[in-house]
Amino acid sequence: YDADRSGTSDPFVKIGFNTTLVDDRYTTRTKRMTTFPVWNQRYFLCVPQDEACQAIVLTVWDRDRLSSPNFIGAAALPLSEIPRGGALADLEIELKRRITADAAGEPCYIHPRATQDLGTIRVQVSEIVDEKRMLDANVSLGEIKRGEGLLEARSVHVAVVAARNLFRVDSGAGSCDAFTYVSIDNAPLNEFCRSSTVKNTLHPVWNNGIGEVFTLVARPGAGRVLVDLFDRDMAGKKLMGQAHVSLAGLPDDGAWAEIVTPLFGTDANRNFLVGGTDASSPWNSPDRIKGEIILRVSTTRAPYPNMRKPPQISEADRYDNSHE
Repeated sequence: YDADRSGTSDPFVKIGFNTTLVDDRYTTRTKRMTTFPVWNQRYFLCVPQDEACQAIVLTVWDRDRLSSPNFIGAAALPLSEIPRGGALADLEIELKRRITADAAGEPCYIHPRATQDLGTIRVQVSEIVDEKRMLDANVSLGEIKRGEGLLEARSVHVAVVAARNLFRVDSGAGSCDAFTYVSIDNAPLNEFCRSSTVKNTLHPVWNNGIGEVFTLVARPGAGRVLVDLFDRDMAGKKLMGQAHVSLAGLPDDGAWAEIVTPLFGTDANRNFLVGGTDASSPWNSPDRIKGEIILRVSTTRAPYPNMRKPPQISEADRYDNSHE
């Protein structure tokens, strides 16, 4: 509904489990002046070993410049209703007026101008239970079959936007000098793009939140974009972690898809990528996530023609790291 006096809203969504603290929940981008927002963002949530964790909770808010956000509505998706075995669930959930502060992570009070019908929120959810398949499919929302790779050469555009919650590996206050290598999974080893280095931070942001954009060639059979994140030091570089993004989960028409995905410390064969081979060290724990990276990825498939130049990224889509 229109939470602003202008007749529109500036909505964003907080995503987490009913047991997730508010500071640990994902927050989508804010969509300006609309009551029909489309986010096209993907998130990976690791279900905690906690019997109290029963549902994914989505709370929708209207962002205001001069005051705290206004609560628009909430939806809860019970974990028991998510299809097993990797099937994709495409759900439209009615927004509710009330949700407990415990489930939302914070108090939620409905706006005085709220109508009886608060609207709906559409989500796509897939369960990934096997670690190797998680690394293969990543957050592509659905089972990715090997035959779903590209059938012809296409341009793939990747914008490296930001990373957050990286490991502290340097002795300085900033703790990391981060840069990335971006490549396609079936490309020659020497065919990759390198980002610039963002120094002295655990939450690097490239090109002031617009991202550094690279164009790669995806040959027939290509299935994933690979992103390696390194820390630069005087002796060279240290591999911090790797992220995989499936091409099969992207829009067919070349629109940018914004993806928030974990950086893993092991590859699909459980080889240790960071800090040595001592599995007893917390640093090298096979299930340890090394942070997150935020990307935008664009490509096309038939019947859409190949797009050699990347689409524009508008100022409205600039990544905001003010919460970091």
